Amino acid sequence: MAAPAPPGGLTQQEQHWKAAEANIPLRTPVATPNVPPQNIEANYFACGINPNTTIHRYSITIGANCSNHQQQVQPNQTPNVPQTPRLTKKAKRALIEQLLASNPPNHNFWACDYDSLIISAQPLYGNPVVGMVTPTPHPRTGSTTMVTSTVTYIGVVDTQSLQQWVNGNHANQNWDPSPVLKALNIITYKFISGAAFQGGVVGKKFYPQTLVNGAMEANRNNRLFTIRRGFFSSMRAGDRSVFLNVNNTTSAFYTAIGLDRWMWLKWGPFNGAQGPGFPNAAEFQRFLRGVQVTFNHSQQTPRRQWKIFSLGTVPFSAQTFANGVTSVETHLRTKYPSLGNNPTFPDPNLRCVNVGSRTNPIWYPMDCLTIVDWQPYTRTLDSDLNHNGIDYSREMLRISTMIPSVSKPLIERHALPYVGFPSSFNIPSSLPANFYQLFGLAPQGGFAPVRSVVFPPPRVVYRNGRATVQHTASWDMRNRVFHTSPPSFANHPTLDIIYIGGNFNGPNHTNSLIAGLRNYGVFSNNPIAVQRAVVNPPANHLTPTQYRQQFVTALDTARTTLENSHARQVRLIMVVLPRSTKIYAEVKRWGDCIAGLPTVCVDQDNVSKLKSNTQPNGHVVSNNPRFVANLCMKFNLKLGGQNHTLRVSNSAPPGTFEGFGDRVMFIGADVTHPGRDVDGCPSIACVVATDGHASNRYLGSARLQTGGQEYISDLEGMIRERLLAWHSKAVSDGIPPRERWPRSIVFYRDGVSESQYGMVLHKEFPQIQSGWNAAWASFAGANRNDLPPPAFQPSKVIVVVTKRHHTRLSRRTRQDNANLPNLPSGTLVDSTIVSPSYDEFYLQSHHSALGTARCTHNVILENTSTATTAQIEKLTNDLCWSGSRALCSLSVCTPARYADLLCTRMRAYLKPTLNTRTPFIPQSFNSPNQQAGGNLIQPGPTPAHYAADTRIWAAGQRRNPWHQSLENVMFYL
Repeated sequence: MAAPAPPGGLTQQEQHWKAAEANIPLRTPVATPNVPPQNIEANYFACGINPNTTIHRYSITIGANCSNHQQQVQPNQTPNVPQTPRLTKKAKRALIEQLLASNPPNHNFWACDYDSLIISAQPLYGNPVVGMVTPTPHPRTGSTTMVTSTVTYIGVVDTQSLQQWVNGNHANQNWDPSPVLKALNIITYKFISGAAFQGGVVGKKFYPQTLVNGAMEANRNNRLFTIRRGFFSSMRAGDRSVFLNVNNTTSAFYTAIGLDRWMWLKWGPFNGAQGPGFPNAAEFQRFLRGVQVTFNHSQQTPRRQWKIFSLGTVPFSAQTFANGVTSVETHLRTKYPSLGNNPTFPDPNLRCVNVGSRTNPIWYPMDCLTIVDWQPYTRTLDSDLNHNGIDYSREMLRISTMIPSVSKPLIERHALPYVGFPSSFNIPSSLPANFYQLFGLAPQGGFAPVRSVVFPPPRVVYRNGRATVQHTASWDMRNRVFHTSPPSFANHPTLDIIYIGGNFNGPNHTNSLIAGLRNYGVFSNNPIAVQRAVVNPPANHLTPTQYRQQFVTALDTARTTLENSHARQVRLIMVVLPRSTKIYAEVKRWGDCIAGLPTVCVDQDNVSKLKSNTQPNGHVVSNNPRFVANLCMKFNLKLGGQNHTLRVSNSAPPGTFEGFGDRVMFIGADVTHPGRDVDGCPSIACVVATDGHASNRYLGSARLQTGGQEYISDLEGMIRERLLAWHSKAVSDGIPPRERWPRSIVFYRDGVSESQYGMVLHKEFPQIQSGWNAAWASFAGANRNDLPPPAFQPSKVIVVVTKRHHTRLSRRTRQDNANLPNLPSGTLVDSTIVSPSYDEFYLQSHHSALGTARCTHNVILENTSTATTAQIEKLTNDLCWSGSRALCSLSVCTPARYADLLCTRMRAYLKPTLNTRTPFIPQSFNSPNQQAGGNLIQPGPTPAHYAADTRIWAAGQRRNPWHQSLENVMFYL
């Protein structure tokens, strides 16, 4: 096997992460449970490799005398020529196309990524020797100077080592298959990357023009976004084979219309340069910073693309260059005669847009710019984007929802021909017949068959018996009582309700809720005191700080009203509110951080689901018992109760799991990041963990850290907090002293990509151990007898859970797909399409009646326990049944899902800075240069500044931002 490539180009940190990947346990034979196998298939297409075929690899270097340095030359100004080229992707592509046209290779059997690499079936220029540099001078559009670019031969593509790798020969565990797979991806994109492809390409996704919705495109002048179908494709190393993974994808793109029209659709008609139709700086940057535009009067062919940086603050007629003297209007009318002398165009009252930078602004009038097509909108399609009757999120859901019998033919008809793979519909390939053969590749038709097993569900146990699980992986609460409920609340029941923006009078919508709370054991049969208060939300035009402060005052007043009504402290509040993420965020932050009260929110549109009928015998019958049961579950868990527990077998007591025994702590961890346009905003890291060996209660910890940082900085501190919470509960439960600590820790890490596995092992795994040590150190000198022997260490298992991937599983026959669109809950695949080097598995744990069910991708990065891979697989499936707010199996195992939910709640606390209408600066940040023109200037605020800001984090002397009274409550569900 070839020696590993040197880690050139990697930072020292990345080298550490790469080295840590070598510690991932090698793949072990999986002893799957003794259950009947199912024949299913995956959206993978096998590709044979002839390791004796030579594939050549070349690198491209664009000459240093070429740059698209963004500079607008003002009158009488000499431009600064940078020493190194700074090129956009489109500019680099154009230069490489000119390079290849001016220096044609010896043949046509090559593929290029139009960035830095050429992969060729034969030598491009002469007889290559590694390191041989071929000068390839070429012209550049709009310039008479030849660009001094070069093509360097860097060796062969090591397909031989890749073949050995997929066959299980891992003698050199440090060997990295990614460069070879990257070369194969470039080959498969030969046609898609070329000029003949009609459509859009974004990374590893391509969107054929043949799938564009004609009616939607015809109405583009009235749309902010267009929803388009496309495909993802990527070569992957599987077990015994290399595969091309192809999946359907649906994305929202900025509509390619005039920038002024887009802004008019988003913010309304313009009313002068300072009119209400203009967004403020933060709002503009949130939606348009980084979006590419062209200047309509440019004489270049093709027109140069610029990236929007900021919106001007004065009308076009008053905008000047940085010197404050030269008029932008005068300069543009002189340079571009097509603008003419029309005093109404460009509109003198509209503003200019800066497509340069803060230090080197380049100004163009907004009504002379057009948005470039095929730019994806990567944010959530919130309801505040809807206009003219267009609901973009519903459109996205409608277009993307496809059952396998629809999605699979779409792949074969519209994706495989573009990548040159055979299709069962006999559609001609877009590549020459012998193209792949010359590269030693043999694409095979048909979805890859894979073997699967189906796990049986664990036993879902309530206080008065076991629930009956249906084939839909769900159950109901009929004749069931929650496993535990808070007795203090049951004996003194109250139902406190706050209505946001309206009062829903009458007892009808509370009768079914009260009956449910009694039936499930939360309320006793004592009389129920129902108290109501009404709150009107603040005006939307207020700044984030004003809006939050006024909402807090109004909610505090409502709470006082409720407490005065029944002369008793409020324990939990139900809030009926309109469908608004802004209002929801403020209610949750007030309850969590200010009032220290759990809140159960009900959408106004769902209040009708609480209606009921009273029978002659006095029994209340709900019109929607499942909705009422879900609401009661939230009441119980937020009051400290436990809704149900699991038993993995009839003989196993609750809290024990195969391969682990009892006293297993389950931990989930996740990190969420601000948008790219939110300057200085921190990322949020969250950890949740069980607080007892038979507990479904996941308590949380949260920290702010540097924005965009992927690894968890203070995982040690959060692990320590969770271990101390476990110990505290063990003491209160009367657990014997030496049994008050977990035997095993199973850590589920969410939100990690394949390239970050080494990061988890290098930066986070050691913190689990140091967190354990720190928890023990808390008892130093306390003469405690409940510490295990000093040499004791809990076993540790680390599993990375990924929800966003492109593997889809389905039945093999189309008849099965039509009758049963998705696979049963508990379907496991751990062979064929998995990594040949380490243990990973795909698990579809939930039932899906819509579209194509999405399984989770799980990778075992560490296992110091005695549990086998098969037992870890079954454990992961069992944990999907432990969710406390749903009467069904979850699509993601509970620890990972809850960590994600806690991150979502923390984002609500930071909403003024994540989704602000004005520049948001933390209270403790007092830099004298903190603002200029509405933009943050570095050095900006740090995570510590945000953590100290009581308007958003409110942690005080504690590290967690929520009220101390909620430390032992799953308030975030």
